[in-house]
Amino acid sequence: MAVECPNCGSVRVYYRRRRAKPLAVLFGQTAFRCKDCKKKFDLSNSELTGKSLTGWRLQAMAGSLLGGPLWRPVLLVGIVLLAVAAGPRYLRWQEAQRLQQSQTEPPTAIAVLGGGVKREIAAAQLARRYPGLPVLVLGGSSQACLERIFALERGIPMNRVMAEYRSAATLTNLTALTALLGQGKAQKVLLVTDRGNWERARTLANLVLGGNGIAFVPALIAGSGSINDNTPLRGESEQKTLLQSLLALGWLLVGDAVLPERMNNPPARAAQLEKLPESGACTDGYPAYVDLAVLE
Repeated sequence: MAVECPNCGSVRVYYRRRRAKPLAVLFGQTAFRCKDCKKKFDLSNSELTGKSLTGWRLQAMAGSLLGGPLWRPVLLVGIVLLAVAAGPRYLRWQEAQRLQQSQTEPPTAIAVLGGGVKREIAAAQLARRYPGLPVLVLGGSSQACLERIFALERGIPMNRVMAEYRSAATLTNLTALTALLGQGKAQKVLLVTDRGNWERARTLANLVLGGNGIAFVPALIAGSGSINDNTPLRGESEQKTLLQSLLALGWLLVGDAVLPERMNNPPARAAQLEKLPESGACTDGYPAYVDLAVLE
C-alpha cells in the first residue's frame, strides 16, 4: 500500500531508520520522511497494515539478541528475573502439590543424597522397613562399602541397590535421581539426608523433583549436613541456596549444560570412586542403628 505524507499528501515518502530510538521499534513505530515537504513523521504498524505487529517486533529483537554475543548475559538475566518473580510462588505451589501427593501414594523408592556412611546406614534401615523398594545411592560410598552396609551387615540383596558416582553436589544428586527414576509414572521418594542439609535440599528438591512430577518425603538423621559429625549444625547459607536454586531453574529450562563442571565428577574419577577397595570395615566407628525420622 502507498504511504501518504500527513502534511502535504504526497506519496513520495521514504523509510527512515532510527537507531537511537529502540523503543519506537519495540512498540511498532516506523519513521518516514517526505521528499516534497521534507517533513518527518511516524506511523504505527496498525496504521500501516491494519493490525499490530508488536509481537513480531519483539520476536525479531529477541532473535537478534540471542543470536549475537549477548545471548549468555541475556539468558542469565532472564533466569534471574524469572526466579525473583515466580520462584517463591512456584516453590509454594510445588510444596502443596508434593504434600498432597505424599499423603495419597505409597513410596516407590529410597534415595540417599551423598554425604557419608551414616546416611547409607539409615537407608539400609528403611530398606528393611520397606522390603519392596529399590535404594538409589547418589554420589555415595564405593560398591565394596555399600555391599558391607547393605548385604553383609543387614542382609539386603544388592540387586535392590543402585549407585551412581558422577554427581558431586546436592543439586546434581537430585538431577541424577530424576534420570534414574525415569518419567511417565507417579513417583514418590523417601529422601535420606541430614537435618542440617535439609533446608537447601528441600528447596532444590521442590524445583528439580517437583518440576518433574516426583513427590518426596524427608527421612532425616541428626547431623550437620557434613560428613564430620563433630561439626556443629551448620544449616545452609541463603546465598548458596539462592545460587543453586537459580541453577536448578536453569537446569529445568536448558538441561545439564547449565550446571558447573565442579558439581559432577569426571567419568574417570567416578569409575575410580565406584571401585575403591574397602580398607578394613568402612562402617567402623559408626552405630549399627541410626536415629531416623520419616516426616510424612
